[in-house]
Amino acid sequence: MLEPTATPFKFAVSRALSTAVVTLHGELDQPNVDRVTPVLRNVIADQSNETVVVDLRDVSGVDPSATTLFHDAIGWARRHGARMVSVRAGRRLR
Repeated sequence: MLEPTATPFKFAVSRALSTAVVTLHGELDQPNVDRVTPVLRNVIADQSNETVVVDLRDVSGVDPSATTLFHDAIGWARRHGARMVSVRAGRRLR
């Protein structure tokens, strides 16, 4: 019997007008939180981004450290005068 393979973690940043979207795919474990943190911080710090959307629909699992990241990101956004929102995670994360 074949065991399911883990979805490799990847992310992408896109932008339309004053909105940036950070799309995450795969498992958001501690090493991947560490990879995403500086990217998310830079996207929020970009003054032309009034809204930052974090799309979690394709995330297959979340480490508790991600909660800290998102909490911190809300604070970064407020300090930069931006709005941060997340797109709801899929059923597998509830």
